[in-house]
Amino acid sequence: MSKEYTSKVERVEKLPRSKRLRELGGGSGSGGSGTVVNITTTNNPGNTHTHSNLSTLEKISVDDEDYVYLNQLKESEDGTTWEQNQDKIKAGYADDSAHAVNADSAKEAGNADKWDGKHFADYLDQPIRKSDDVEFGEVKTDILRSAANFVDGLTGEGFKLWRDENGVTYLSIDKLTVRQTMSVLELLIEKVRSVGGQLCVSAANGKIKDVEELDEFYRISFEQENTFATHDLMRCKVFANGQDYWVEIADADANGVTVPKTEFNGCMPAAGDECVLMGNTTNKNRQNLILISATEDGQPRIDVMDGVKDKKFTDCLRARLGNLDGINDSWFPQDNQPHGNGLYSDNAYLRGTFLLVTGEDIKTKFEITEGKIESAVEALRSDFVSDKGYLNNPSFASGLSKWSTENETVFFMLGNRWVWANKNVLSKKGDSASVTTDDGRTVVRIRNKYIKQKNANLRSIPTFSTNAAGEKEALPVYLSFFYRCAKAGTLKVRFENVDKTGFANFNSMDVEEELEVTNGYKQYTCDGLWNGTGDFRLEFDGDIYLYMLVLSTDKVEAFTHRYKTLLEQSERLVKISAAVFDKDENSLQETGLVVKPEGAGVYAMDANGGWAQIGVMADGEGGSKAVITADRIQLEGII
Repeated sequence: MSKEYTSKVERVEKLPRSKRLRELGGGSGSGGSGTVVNITTTNNPGNTHTHSNLSTLEKISVDDEDYVYLNQLKESEDGTTWEQNQDKIKAGYADDSAHAVNADSAKEAGNADKWDGKHFADYLDQPIRKSDDVEFGEVKTDILRSAANFVDGLTGEGFKLWRDENGVTYLSIDKLTVRQTMSVLELLIEKVRSVGGQLCVSAANGKIKDVEELDEFYRISFEQENTFATHDLMRCKVFANGQDYWVEIADADANGVTVPKTEFNGCMPAAGDECVLMGNTTNKNRQNLILISATEDGQPRIDVMDGVKDKKFTDCLRARLGNLDGINDSWFPQDNQPHGNGLYSDNAYLRGTFLLVTGEDIKTKFEITEGKIESAVEALRSDFVSDKGYLNNPSFASGLSKWSTENETVFFMLGNRWVWANKNVLSKKGDSASVTTDDGRTVVRIRNKYIKQKNANLRSIPTFSTNAAGEKEALPVYLSFFYRCAKAGTLKVRFENVDKTGFANFNSMDVEEELEVTNGYKQYTCDGLWNGTGDFRLEFDGDIYLYMLVLSTDKVEAFTHRYKTLLEQSERLVKISAAVFDKDENSLQETGLVVKPEGAGVYAMDANGGWAQIGVMADGEGGSKAVITADRIQLEGII
């Protein structure tokens, strides 16, 4: 049985403890006045027990996590009732005792100023257990993720916001709701609707939200802002329920569209219909669309449509990639219409290598269509005028004629016999300089070697003026060429064995420069002094391709030329020609071969209108004749 207590508080005179005890019947002493709490049990008046702090002890409680609380009555906010309230007992500065250790370690890390003179409440004024709600002004972290497991990807779980080592940020979640505006830099994502197993990409689409009947019209609103316009041809087709209509819009605004009922041919528009733009009767800019089809007809394809101004696609197919079955084009014979998988289009601009079914490169074989074939190859190149310089054979058209070099070649032998492979002695080239073909050009390739043209092989030597002292003056010369560097290295250009006798003192041309790897050909120029003596030497310790070396006393400019080769063939003509044009499309040179049933001949003409031809033809009298036409005729050899 529980005990009931009655507390009684009495104010007594302050007396020494001994005096109080005497007055109460025991002990002696002196003291002041004080308060005595008498506790008696009502159910056992004979058993009395007194605690001076009992009322305080009853106010203290402890929860399951060992937090100590003070329980006391507090007046409600409206002042009408008294409520039992628990306040967590704070330890005052004792709460900060653990931070003193952190402050010491922070001092070593140079962060002591963050803790100097600070209390716990200056940094944290709320509990931060896992079960608590935490609120901060700002949180900075490289990773924020769900407490549960996180797995990225389509079938993953959880969420994660993180930044990788390159500073790129990522967010992976299940659903995203944007109530107002979503801005995605450089990418605009719009809703895509599928129609009857096809994906239609056009300028407008929408899902019907509501349909209202207005006399002879349907007023249609969409779930999102309306993107259709007046005179648009709006299409809806669903194979599953037979919903199929292709209608012209009479009026449109931001809230929806208005369509005459007669446009639907008995098919009712309904909420949930997905509609797309498929043409416009007046606006050409809204008559194009792309259809991506992967239906059960076994004809996957991508169609590009343009000029859709009626409710049909007749003559609107501009290109198709995929299955070409079903295309009928009068450009092709009826027994060989486009079929199978491939590309069909008005125009095609293709690059690369094309192989025929025979495995042959298309550049070496053509199919004759309608009795005639033409093939033209054109190129723009920057060249120099070679006759402006002093070097001989600067374009290497005659190989390394007039040039000298050294090559390192290893020939393989077995015993005392050469090892042959492909009708040639088996060998391995090392460092060398040789003439080859690169990108359609005749070039010299130098790999850690040099090319040299001796003074006696130079095309010409400049003349030099004499100064007041009777000494000749060396001239500034300019070297220009085109090059492609495959492996970086050092370029050195100089004249060897220069004789300065009779010349005023000068520093002969001596160039040394680092060249980096290039994409394609570039122009190189350098200059120096030269007195017409010595051998010209160019060396490179990397791997370089170069052509058109021009050494001149004038600054050499590059001239842009257009090259064109033409092959024309029909049942009565074969013509092959090669021509060079300047930047103004003026013909500089042209040479060709013409073969006809009447005869054949070779012709050539220059920029000045000069013409020459050699031909063989029938003379009209049952015989044949040879014809030579030219301004001048030169015969060489033994006659």
